[in-house]
Amino acid sequence: MVTVTRLGNTLAPATVDYATSDGTANSPADYLATSGTLHFSAGETFKTFSIPLVDDLYVEGNETIKLSLSNPSAGSFFGSPNLATLTIVDNDVVTASPPQLILEESGPDPNQATAFDSVLLLRDPFHVQSLADWLNLGSDRNTRVVVFAANLKLNQGETASAVVVHVVDSSNQSYDVAAEDVRLVPNLDFTQVTFRLPDNLSAGACMVTVKAHGQSSNIGTIRIVLP
Repeated sequence: MVTVTRLGNTLAPATVDYATSDGTANSPADYLATSGTLHFSAGETFKTFSIPLVDDLYVEGNETIKLSLSNPSAGSFFGSPNLATLTIVDNDVVTASPPQLILEESGPDPNQATAFDSVLLLRDPFHVQSLADWLNLGSDRNTRVVVFAANLKLNQGETASAVVVHVVDSSNQSYDVAAEDVRLVPNLDFTQVTFRLPDNLSAGACMVTVKAHGQSSNIGTIRIVLP
């Protein structure tokens, strides 16, 4: 919320235009560009307006937005235009805590991971190759699985491949799979991680961990079935 103070002659109605522009923050990635006109009634000295901020997945540090006031009709707004710098305080703090897989409390295994087929949105067991025959999935038909983790953020400039899903199947074969997509779950403090099931997985329970920034999550399990 931004507050604009009117000085000087406050006995008459007045208007002033406002507009945001990029500082070190960029619209629309970090905030939504905002402009408009504030209308002051006679005797009114304060007006507020909001600048929508974008809560993204990245750890970026504090960033700035430029704000300008122009075209005042009466009173004083510290010059025309009046320039100010607003600071967006970064709330994405990298901590020493590792990622934490979200588990299914009512699952068949005490460590059952909360996981979905990314196309069919079905729970496990998963087939290695997708059953969605009616979709044109191209030559790579392997199932993409979505798991969820807390305390998982990407650093600025990192891509989804910075997160690796470690899979150990029922035959004790292990695979490190780079994530294909990593994004925040809207309105929740969780991150969803999409990865491709490796070829040649054995049927049965697989152990899954998420690795990022040199740290590994707790273990979750998913189940694999073969055709």
